[in-house]
Formats: sequence, structure tokens, C-alpha cells
Amino acid sequence: MFKQNSKEWDMFADYYKLCGKYWTPEAVDNKEWWDEMWEATDEFRKKYETDDKFAAYLVIAFRDRLKNLTSNQEELKI
Repeated sequence: MFKQNSKEWDMFADYYKLCGKYWTPEAVDNKEWWDEMWEATDEFRKKYETDDKFAAYLVIAFRDRLKNLTSNQEELKI
């Protein structure tokens, strides 16, 4: 268990907030939303960067999830 207010605690709290804000992706052509999400996830990665790259892996997984959810939007014209 993480100690409250530890770096790990803060990282997962911030990740939870990040997911809450960007969990449901906008349409692929909403460049502003995607740029904002990309910047927010990059800031998260930099803030919690360590030798084990755990925060980077969280960001990669999150971005991949969004990419997979929107991969058919172009074809479906959503």
C-alpha cells in the first residue's frame, strides 16, 4: 500500500484525474482536444519520470486505448 502523500500516491491520484478528464475521446478531427490530451499526458510523464519508466508506460497504455477507441471513426464518419 502506498503511503498517503507519497510520490506514488500522488502519481496514481494524478493519473486517475487524467483518466477522468480524457477517458471518453473526442472525434478524431477535434484537434484542440487531442492536442490538449497529448500535452496533459506528456506533462504527467515528465512529472513522474523515473528510471523504471512506469509513468511513461501508463501514458503509452492510455494513448493506445484512445487510439484503439477512435480507429474506426474515420471510416464511420463519427
